[in-house]
Amino acid sequence: MNKTYTVRARRAEGWWVATVDEVPGLNHQTKRLDQLEGWTRSGLELFPKIEPHPETAQIRIVVEPAFEIAEEAVREPKSRKTKPLLLCAELPANSQQPISPTAI
Repeated sequence: MNKTYTVRARRAEGWWVATVDEVPGLNHQTKRLDQLEGWTRSGLELFPKIEPHPETAQIRIVVEPAFEIAEEAVREPKSRKTKPLLLCAELPANSQQPISPTAI
């Protein structure tokens, strides 16, 4: 059975910053949320003792704060005719309350 890795992503200064719960020190950032899975697999290749087969590992992406729209954007494949979904969200400094994303 393939191991599942949880990637926690948050938006920071125009980037998606991600950490992998099961692999301390495996951090990365991407411009687009749909790139997180590929970068996580690439990062897992650096840890063959932890994950000998990153190409078959299960990758679970958790967006913090959990934006349902963002999660759907990762799960649903888009056709080439569909415009990309852009998400914008800002959190006030020192705030723990999520603000709904705005699709543009």
